[in-house]
Amino acid sequence: MGAGSYWAYQTVTERQAALEDLSRATQLVEDADVVVIEVDEIVRTPIEVSVGVRAEAALGMIPEAEADLEEALDLIEQARPALSDEDAIDADA
Repeated sequence: MGAGSYWAYQTVTERQAALEDLSRATQLVEDADVVVIEVDEIVRTPIEVSVGVRAEAALGMIPEAEADLEEALDLIEQARPALSDEDAIDADA
């Protein structure tokens, strides 16, 4: 295998890994979004006993959602150098 073939293989492999990281980051954001929406709904709901139960449950989910978002940011940052311009725009979204 020549140097050009190796470079092409390495480039394709890096881009594929970056796209997989971007896909994983997207899933993590979607998972965290469920918690963010639940917390938002709780904050907007008039206070009553049932809201307290929901708030307590949501409070327990916040650390995992925060960790998911932090991991998503790390994956996007790691993937960015190998992404095409179009994929980088998607990553920024």
